[in-house]
This record gives sequence, structure tokens and C-alpha cells, in this order.
Amino acid sequence: MREILFRGKTNKLDWVYGDLIQLHDGRKFIVNNKFGACIDDKGNFINTEAPFVCSVFPESVYEFTGLTDKNGKKIFEGDIVKHTRTLWGRDDSDIGVILWCENTCKFYRTSKFDTMEKVEIWKDTAVDYEVIGNVTDNPEMLGGGEE
Repeated sequence: MREILFRGKTNKLDWVYGDLIQLHDGRKFIVNNKFGACIDDKGNFINTEAPFVCSVFPESVYEFTGLTDKNGKKIFEGDIVKHTRTLWGRDDSDIGVILWCENTCKFYRTSKFDTMEKVEIWKDTAVDYEVIGNVTDNPEMLGGGEE
């Protein structure tokens, strides 16, 4: 079974990792897995230590894919990855973004070179990936946006 893990950016622009809590009003929080938290019926945290429950920007929340890149770094949705490969003796490396598809319940990588717009990522293909950034911190790496 894969590890369920989320990351998000706090108002101090630090990445935090843990479980995700999303309230009905759209607020999102990352809770440190080791310490947990309790929420009352009004959405207020109770019996928690402040450093372990972090409010994050909702648009910065991404889920861990369960895969690691060739350097052992965890691959999250929203990561920009370089897919290194050689095709017919020439470098055919590609840069893409990791996405979640609701319709198929799978993680994909965008691609400029493959015949499909999105390429499903698997454990055996992730060893050819290298996380080189993410869409929150490095939007300029996409050269004007995703294709």
C-alpha cells in the first residue's frame, strides 16, 4: 500500500508535509502525521500544538504519488520532472508536470514529445524521472505554461 502524504505552503512560504484537512469553507490544513489533531463541529482545532497544525494556501496543496525519482526524492503532484530517455540513439528527454486525473484516478506527466498529451506514470518508469522543481516555486520552468 502506498504512503498517503500531502504537502502545502504556509503563509511563511515554507513547505509542510503531513495529512490534509479540508474544511467546508475551503480552508486547508496540513497536520503532522506523528501528532494528529482534533476538530470540533465548527471547524476549530482543539487539543493541538500550534506548530503541528499548519494553515496552507489551498492552491499549493499536492498529494504524494507514492513514487520516488532516480535520486530517491518523493514525487508529488505539481512537481516538474525531467524524463531522461534515449530514442533511436538520440537524447529524447522531456520535461513535464505531474498531474492527478479525476476521471481515471491516476497520476500522469504532461509531455511535449509523446504522442499523447499526458503519460501515465508507473513505478518502473519513475526511475527515469528527476524532480527539478514544482509549479508553485518554479512556474518559469514551464516556459509560459503547461501544454
